[in-house]
Amino acid sequence: MGEDMLMNAVQSQAPIFSISVEYARDFACKNLRIDDAPLSLAHTRDKLVMGRLTEQASLLFADLIPEIRHQLDHPLVGIVAIDVPQVSEDATVDAIVGSLIAVSLTQAIMPSLPDRENKTPFSIFTASKDNSKKLDRVGIRGLSPTDVLDFHSDGSIVDGKLSVPDHISIFNVFINYHDRGNFYWVPTSTISSFSHIIEKVGLSQEYCFSLTPAVYDNGQSDVKVVDRRARAAIFTRALDGSITTFMNGTFEGRAGTSVDQAEDVTAEIKTAISTNPIRYSIPQESRRLILLNNANGFHARDIFENPMEEYPVTRTYLRSASIAGKVVGQIVED
Repeated sequence: MGEDMLMNAVQSQAPIFSISVEYARDFACKNLRIDDAPLSLAHTRDKLVMGRLTEQASLLFADLIPEIRHQLDHPLVGIVAIDVPQVSEDATVDAIVGSLIAVSLTQAIMPSLPDRENKTPFSIFTASKDNSKKLDRVGIRGLSPTDVLDFHSDGSIVDGKLSVPDHISIFNVFINYHDRGNFYWVPTSTISSFSHIIEKVGLSQEYCFSLTPAVYDNGQSDVKVVDRRARAAIFTRALDGSITTFMNGTFEGRAGTSVDQAEDVTAEIKTAISTNPIRYSIPQESRRLILLNNANGFHARDIFENPMEEYPVTRTYLRSASIAGKVVGQIVED
């Protein structure tokens, strides 16, 4: 991340909780087997299985979940991390068990949209040197671990409608880089100039965006890239009076006007976020679950550097988006 993004920022470490080894092993022993065989991540697409795991996570982590929700709902915080301990000497088994614990805890806090392809309550992303080269070949930037990811809020698409999910979770199964940097978070409520920007940009005023492409890697020589455009309001007022901000993709202009006459109204917003004097940071680590109040803040991350040469896969993570969210626009069919 560039030095300009860190300028004048007072960085505070976000709340980080840890699941004890005892609790993690207890959850795994009692819940992560079916018909005497270990559960896989694919089993989470079964609603009965996922419902049982969610219920058991709610019971076992009954003391932790209220603390997490308190931090997520706090207007001056809105982000929390939870570390999942190692429970098995077998690296593959341990990765699956850790992921299932993280997914179960996530669903107990924020029931999530199913992945379009896998129908699991999360999407799984795996980065390697090979697929990073594929993305470079098709001109896609910002999706590789070594690309800068600037401040933004995440979106979701359901039945042609564009929404800002209330919550997002990211679980780093593993990060095979020596220099992993930080994950950053800026709560909207701490940005003093936002009321001025909202007045300038307009509530519920629609603008056109080219969304961040969806990329599907089939393991062959190329990747499938799905481009989408949307008409969306940057600022909308929710029923509770809070302001939801959509900040994702490439700004194209005000809806109904010529693109070549467009003034990028998002530039001032991005500057206000990146230079905000208050910012939370979380070191990016393997087996760390990050939950954030996506509708009320913006996140970014450092690039990953100095890969561990002995591993062909550089990063695997799970991402979930809450079912609950605010509709801010619609997908535009070209």
